[in-house]
Amino acid sequence: MFKDFNKKVEIGVFYPAFALIAFIILWGAIHYSSLSAGSKWLMNFIRMDLGAWINFCTTSCVAVLAYLMFSKRGDIRIGGKDAKSPISFFSWFTMSLCSSIGVGIIFWGIAEPLMHFTNPPAFLGVTGSSPAAGAAAMGSVYIDWGFHPNSFIAVVGIAVAVAAHNYNLPVRISSIFHPMIGDRIYKKLGMGIDSFAIAFYIIATGTMISYASMQMAAGIEYMTGIQATRTVSLIIIAVLGVYYTLSSVSGIKKAVSFNANLNFGIYVVLLAFVLLVGRTVFIVNLTMDGIANYASRFLAGGIFMDAFNVSDGWVQGWPVFMFAWFAATTFITSNFYAQISVGRTIREMVFVNAVLPGIFAIVWFGIFGSAAIDMEYSGAGLMQIINNKGIDVAAYEFFKRMPLASIMIPLFFIGGVMSFVTGVNSCVTAVSVMSQNRAEQGEGDMREPAKIIKIIWGASFAIIGAIVLCLGDVKDIQTAAITSGLPSSILIFLALICLIIATNPSYMAKYSTVYGEKCQKD
Repeated sequence: MFKDFNKKVEIGVFYPAFALIAFIILWGAIHYSSLSAGSKWLMNFIRMDLGAWINFCTTSCVAVLAYLMFSKRGDIRIGGKDAKSPISFFSWFTMSLCSSIGVGIIFWGIAEPLMHFTNPPAFLGVTGSSPAAGAAAMGSVYIDWGFHPNSFIAVVGIAVAVAAHNYNLPVRISSIFHPMIGDRIYKKLGMGIDSFAIAFYIIATGTMISYASMQMAAGIEYMTGIQATRTVSLIIIAVLGVYYTLSSVSGIKKAVSFNANLNFGIYVVLLAFVLLVGRTVFIVNLTMDGIANYASRFLAGGIFMDAFNVSDGWVQGWPVFMFAWFAATTFITSNFYAQISVGRTIREMVFVNAVLPGIFAIVWFGIFGSAAIDMEYSGAGLMQIINNKGIDVAAYEFFKRMPLASIMIPLFFIGGVMSFVTGVNSCVTAVSVMSQNRAEQGEGDMREPAKIIKIIWGASFAIIGAIVLCLGDVKDIQTAAITSGLPSSILIFLALICLIIATNPSYMAKYSTVYGEKCQKD
């Protein structure tokens, strides 16, 4: 059985990734204080001293995506001119959206707008909790969650899709770099890149699972009165671990697509309810004010570093930190994007993987954030409760103050569960594809990875989430994972260059397995 398993996995990717994960977890278990201190020091170094690089990388991705969107290169079809997508456009969109920002917007949808509203950065020149702070807060949220961070995922996703389906390379991150390193993608260098991407993404997802379980435990307490203890969170991780693993094993076209579509449907219901039950005109107006603020800060949002530090590290603590987080978690999500994008053009990938998620984030935070700010400005005291009880309770306290709370709190809870499941579904699938033996996988095709690999990685996500929850402060482990944002950003920038090379007509004419002959005739 062990020999059969080793035939199914890429040994040079699977075992090093496991070893790196084990090393970091054991470090935290044996000497937590040194892991905490070391990761905090490195994270501060990245934010304060290398924040300009993170922002430059983000802005470069936005610029290249704009070029791909409006140039002839946007017409390039993933898999060749005759390739057809086996997935409907709607399912493709919902899987892309829910696998990237789903859990994040559920967790931060209320809390972050309120935090920016009550404590805006000094360089904006507005007073906290004032009317002027409302639009500024929404503009700040849009910078953190809009087009800039989603550009990371879109660039890498397109790069993997082109490499895998237009150049017949494995569906792996390392394949992006074939124009630079050639067949070394199959050797230690390429396998090292893939192992790094898997290991740090799984650790980052472990923190996401821990946060999600704590929010769900808070929801159970609001609905049933059962205290939100660590034990309850661990039970949640175990139950959901079984569910998302089984749904991942069922495949992309079945359970994964169903979960994403259901997840998106719940999002729409929640958005419609808050918009219609809240002060609709105010919500629409503040959302529009926020868009105007965002538009005026769009270029600066990806570049501005506050050199004189008039806002006491706000830029480094919010947009730079968020961009580093997205960079650290980009690769596996992008690999999933690549797997489900056969038959789509590059222009469609830019639209679905960057533009639409950015628009959805604006709508989500616009409606939820504006309604929450309206409550806070009217004296609801939401921010005080968040300060006392934590971010976990923000959304539940918000719905508690709205009509039909007994219905909407459970619905929001289900939305959080589905966001969690859909996000981890894509993670399990992508990690399994990357760690499967390429002879088993088939270069460039869309066959599902072996079920045993999915089961092992699915269990690993849950186990790591439980360990992170038990080790201590989840934020310390999260910080350790986010420090990979620096090497990840370097790889993303190199991926940007490789993507430009790989979509060059002359390069495609020479090397592409599906466009070479066509390009030569042209």
